[in-house]
Amino acid sequence: SFELRTAYQAAHLAAHLRVWTHATSLGGVESLIDYRHRYDSSVSAKLLRISIGLENAQDLIEDLQAGFK
Repeated sequence: SFELRTAYQAAHLAAHLRVWTHATSLGGVESLIDYRHRYDSSVSAKLLRISIGLENAQDLIEDLQAGFK
């Protein structure tokens, strides 16, 4: 889990990734990103949770780097 500086940044990053799936972890093998505030307003709007799956590590890194731009 990590927090970004603003709620806009967190929502924007979660919505603009192509390799990561936007979902709550269900114990699968795919990489997931969870913007919990979308469903639960008691959670910080700047918080993102990630679950790393079996995809190529470089693909995941590049996707995050592109999302941060």
